[in-house]
Amino acid sequence: MKRTAEFVLGLIGGIFGAGIGLLVVAGGLFGQAYMDMMDEAESVAVVDSTWLTISGGLLLLLSIVAIIFAIPSLISKNHIRSGIIQLIAGVGGFLLASLLWLIPGILMIISGALCFRKPKPSDNPSS
Repeated sequence: MKRTAEFVLGLIGGIFGAGIGLLVVAGGLFGQAYMDMMDEAESVAVVDSTWLTISGGLLLLLSIVAIIFAIPSLISKNHIRSGIIQLIAGVGGFLLASLLWLIPGILMIISGALCFRKPKPSDNPSS
């Protein structure tokens, strides 16, 4: 059975997620540089920019995992495992980035949920 929908949704969600992860990492790095330039860096601001950098790196990791497990050969071999991992990536991103992860998270969750569907019996026995 072809699982084109799962692949496309997982790939698009992973690409959007990677872009958001890069933006969050850049925000954390530039936020730290800005605070250093202003020479008013308090410990709270340093923790916030560090947290942004770490969460952005984790978002990138979740996106890469979602893209890897959206590859059709992996979905065809073990679609249940691919679905579970894509669901975890979608929900985990919401925990890290909340509304920034809205589009990639929804796409990954739909892709993961579609991996659990059973194939329809084909009318053509040769395919």
